Amino acid sequence: MNYINKKEKLEYLIELMNKGNCGNAAQLAGRLGVSERTLKNYLSTLREMGYKVIYDQSAKTYLLLNYENS
Repeated sequence: MNYINKKEKLEYLIELMNKGNCGNAAQLAGRLGVSERTLKNYLSTLREMGYKVIYDQSAKTYLLLNYENS
């Protein structure tokens, strides 16, 4: 995967999580066109960048909390 494609997918992932109700790992990976393992790598990348990514078990969706630029 090239850098631009990854960057675009990370931006789309942020957009989906900001909107809420993006689904579980399998659903979200499907929307991005990646494997669940790749999705989890993307989520780790976002966390390393300072994003607060959580999984809400009651809503069964990933959420993006406030962003802290550290």
